[in-house]
Amino acid sequence: MTAKEYFFLTALPRCGNTLLAVLLNQHENVKTTANSLLPEIFNSLFLLRRDEKFLNFPDHKSLENVVRSVFDSYYSHWDCDYVIDRSSWGQEFNLNIINTLFNKNKFIILKRPMKEILNSFASICKEDNRSKYLEGLLNKNTVLTNNIESIKNLMSSDEDKIIINYKDLVENTNDTVKNIFNFLNIEYKPVEYKLQQLNINNVLYEDKQCNIDDMHLIHEDGIQLRKESNFLNKDMLNKCEEIDNYLWS
Repeated sequence: MTAKEYFFLTALPRCGNTLLAVLLNQHENVKTTANSLLPEIFNSLFLLRRDEKFLNFPDHKSLENVVRSVFDSYYSHWDCDYVIDRSSWGQEFNLNIINTLFNKNKFIILKRPMKEILNSFASICKEDNRSKYLEGLLNKNTVLTNNIESIKNLMSSDEDKIIINYKDLVENTNDTVKNIFNFLNIEYKPVEYKLQQLNINNVLYEDKQCNIDDMHLIHEDGIQLRKESNFLNKDMLNKCEEIDNYLWS
């Protein structure tokens, strides 16, 4: 089996992650993941170092062998040469892991104004639950806040990265995808605008599990900016501006 090459995608939710995955995965040698379980797997493995049995017989090398095999084992049945793994890889623990495992990592970072992100969330959640839901997104250790930390850490680092604006992805799709493939040193192939839902090895999103049926729905009728209504009060808009300044200034 030919060894795969791994790249990393980190972004806030509602930034076009699923759309980008569908577009990049049109390339026969590329597979971009949904939200990855690998950081949780690594965290579980490292927690074993606190286990009484390990402390009693601290075989670091054998545990390290398992850690080093995780990527190749997890993706062994994926028929592709390149895997773009999506998670909060810029968080300190996660970044330390992949910098230990691989050399010269490359990161794709998606960028979208925070007010657009929260309005996009608000547009797909139940009306009577909007305020509580949006406030919950900004709690510690959510997918949103973990990726805020991830992006901030990457932006402050000298890691090799490309920043992709959501608006460019939607309005200049082929040029944007071409820039990504050039950055990754993968042969570019123009994308097709007839889209399908994200399907990797016949596995699809089960969005009912997150209580929002359309969380990862791709509009198959074409790629275009869709005007979002504003559901945010003044305090939330100010919070959005603070987060944008924190991340990108």
